[in-house]
Amino acid sequence: LYGSRSVNGNGFYEIQRSTGAATLVGTPGVTLEALTWVGSTGELVGLRAGAASLHLIDPTDGSQSLLVSGSGFIHYGGMAWSSTSNRVFVLDLLGGLYQFDPTNGYARTALLGGLGNFDGLVSVNLGCPTPTAYCTSSTSTAGCVATIAATGAASASSTSGFQISVSGLDGQRSTLFFYGANGQSQQPWAVGSTSFLCVKSPTQRTFTASSGGTVGACDGSLSLDWLAYVTGNPWAIGQPLIPGASFDGQFWFRDPPALRGTNLSNALHWTLCP
Repeated sequence: LYGSRSVNGNGFYEIQRSTGAATLVGTPGVTLEALTWVGSTGELVGLRAGAASLHLIDPTDGSQSLLVSGSGFIHYGGMAWSSTSNRVFVLDLLGGLYQFDPTNGYARTALLGGLGNFDGLVSVNLGCPTPTAYCTSSTSTAGCVATIAATGAASASSTSGFQISVSGLDGQRSTLFFYGANGQSQQPWAVGSTSFLCVKSPTQRTFTASSGGTVGACDGSLSLDWLAYVTGNPWAIGQPLIPGASFDGQFWFRDPPALRGTNLSNALHWTLCP
């Protein structure tokens, strides 16, 4: 644990968990009213109130370097990094709630105001967010409805264990999963098609495989361990894995009598947890 002193001088301290005793590590040279650890970057960041500048802290000696200049007044308050959204939040004594984006140069956004007098903030990770299905499944020319699902945890610290699957496919058809990191869409696959393209480009195609099952039946299926795929393909979209990053994907499969000779399942949205 670390703490900062901002009254009667400035200091950066290491705090013993067992006793609460604080040991001076160094003097940053600026008064830091709040600290947080940003897990996605591995950085310890401090907030200077008033100026609202962010500073990178070296925990070995307490020295600091300017990370982001201030962009408007922020009063004394608390600061916390959220692993699920990969954002730094600040709640200040005047009741303002602010967000800083580590993926965009710690760009600042004012979220809420007039919340009351607060001087502390903490982020609690309650586990991996539950993946959610969205968009509309196609109905193939054989009357099959391909349905997407997921099991396991989409953890940025794991190399396997997050399975994305599809069932209800036409039997014995070529099938693949594709995904992207730029959000969702719902565009017709072709004029008159029952399929919708539900993932914004650019997208990453994975391997092609057979759906198995029986020709003419709707008993085809396919499963992909997405974490294992991304880990084994360091050039793939999603690398490096960062908590808070979100993805969307869906399955493509052959359907020769259909428009474009192919159809699509519905889609899945998931967010990486630590």
